[in-house]
Amino acid sequence: MCTTYKSVLEKLAQVYADDPDVVIGAINAGNHPNVRERYNVQGYPTVKIFKKAEKLSPIDSWDRNFEGAYKSTEAELGKGRDERGWHKPDFMKLPQLDKLAATFFQNPDKASVVAKVEKAVAKLPEKSAVAGKAYLTIFNLLKDSESSTVQEQISRYERMREKGVITASAKKDDIVSKLAALYAFMPSAAAGASPPSSPTSGTVGTDAGSGAKNPDQNNNNKKKKNDGSNEDYRQHVHQDPPEDAGFRIT
Repeated sequence: MCTTYKSVLEKLAQVYADDPDVVIGAINAGNHPNVRERYNVQGYPTVKIFKKAEKLSPIDSWDRNFEGAYKSTEAELGKGRDERGWHKPDFMKLPQLDKLAATFFQNPDKASVVAKVEKAVAKLPEKSAVAGKAYLTIFNLLKDSESSTVQEQISRYERMREKGVITASAKKDDIVSKLAALYAFMPSAAAGASPPSSPTSGTVGTDAGSGAKNPDQNNNNKKKKNDGSNEDYRQHVHQDPPEDAGFRIT
């Protein structure tokens, strides 16, 4: 594999490092003629996306640069990740709570709204637990705050996200979930005070109903492998992906 494209795979592996059902790998088709024939490999590198339900019909046509590879992968997998591996705020949104947030500052009985949020969060499925907890934290924060606090908190969490120093998956999802919640308060905050400046996160994500992933999931069980070329691949990049892999590169 050429050094340039190897770096593309490694960057892509970092984007999906917190998605254990996404496997990115490489195989030397020259050493595996059965693979070359089965998938009609005509040149190198040949890139294919394998979905679990469509193993016999892999998807071709990746761009040969990181930006194109990322966009193609995200379009097919819909994991709601940005180019740095963070979930996008829209991916963590909880529409049923967004409705309560949209008119929060116009409601004189904010405590009753927070009580409704507590009940709703208690009923959320496990995959949405992180987002639910973050939403409840924001509702409680704003219960006794001015509407201007919304923009202040958005700026605070956006700075944390942009610095890129946080690596723990659970912490990243907590921050993004709080941003998702805060953005839901924007119409209410604008109506309750002087309009704050528009958010510029640039994070238009996937369908809002997707919810949050279980933050305890990680790829610590992934093993480094290579094909004997003495070139180490970073964790989560495999030379010979397992047959049950949800996604791999040939």
